[in-house]
Amino acid sequence: MSRYIYFILLTINCNYLFAQQFEVLQTQKNITTINIPQQEMLIQSEMSKNTLYSVHSKTKTGYKLQSQLKSVTGKLNLFGQEQAFNSNDTSTLNIDGGNAIKNLLNNSKEITVQNNQIANALTDSTDLFFSLINENVAKYILTIPVDKIRLGYNWSDSLITDKSQSVSEYYISKLTSNAFEVIEYAGIIKTSIVSENNQTVKQDLKGYATSIRWYNLATQILQSEENTTKLIGTTESGDMRFPITIDSKTSITVKQLN
Repeated sequence: MSRYIYFILLTINCNYLFAQQFEVLQTQKNITTINIPQQEMLIQSEMSKNTLYSVHSKTKTGYKLQSQLKSVTGKLNLFGQEQAFNSNDTSTLNIDGGNAIKNLLNNSKEITVQNNQIANALTDSTDLFFSLINENVAKYILTIPVDKIRLGYNWSDSLITDKSQSVSEYYISKLTSNAFEVIEYAGIIKTSIVSENNQTVKQDLKGYATSIRWYNLATQILQSEENTTKLIGTTESGDMRFPITIDSKTSITVKQLN
């Protein structure tokens, strides 16, 4: 990469990024298997959500952005019965996790990203089948040095909260004239405790995730992602404790608004 091109890309990445707005469209499908003695319970769920992000300030090692969940739709198949929900119709949110959706909808949150990681803690509270909050939004914008964007470049990081941790390895696998591909392999350990309708459910899970992401070469803003995740562990409610497996597939597309 010539020094002239390097300078141009560096200037774009440092200045063009700020005051940017982008819309994230995410679809997620989960298959949860709970192994009850002499019986296997299958729970299938689908979700689509639309979130608006805006970068509003720069810090010494990163940036701050605002996140606002605009809409969420989906369906849940449990015990052979299907429930559909749509945030535009609050009467459909009388399901497990419905209160979490109501609390998040149109409620703006400020997120600080430093060194490509979330710096301020976000709540780990979530519903049983969808990850509406536990999302590493730092992946939406990379700030790696421009001269490191080359085939084979790799790095690692970890994300730790009081209820979860993940260790990730990344490498740049493809490079074109205007975009580059990053593959992430992550090991995950997480605990979730959810209270809904006077019932508390605890899940202890371990597993892995693989993500394939494309980024804009000039701005390092995410363009798309395909993710597969597998988690294995236990689910516990009252005196009952059973093995559980969760298989998840997520697709993301990002639309820049300015």
